[in-house]
Amino acid sequence: MDRWSTPFPRVIDPVSVGFEPGELVLTWDRYKIAYHYESKSYRLVDLIKDPKENDDFKNRKPAIFKSMKKQLDVWRIKFRSWIEQYLYKQP
Repeated sequence: MDRWSTPFPRVIDPVSVGFEPGELVLTWDRYKIAYHYESKSYRLVDLIKDPKENDDFKNRKPAIFKSMKKQLDVWRIKFRSWIEQYLYKQP
């Protein structure tokens, strides 16, 4: 099976995780945190104040950043083998 026909892992946790080019993202309310695979860095965007996602709000909203980063890191660790197998390897 190629990576597009393989089922997405069943997630029991009610976390809104998704994938964008080069990033793993989690959305909650008006915020989105993104983990960039290559730079291993995070950014937090406010989708209402900055719908084009140009600004990083992680220093302006540290409590939200910390909480969302923790949720995203838990998800990344829980599904690490799936992510490595199907996202990092090119066919």
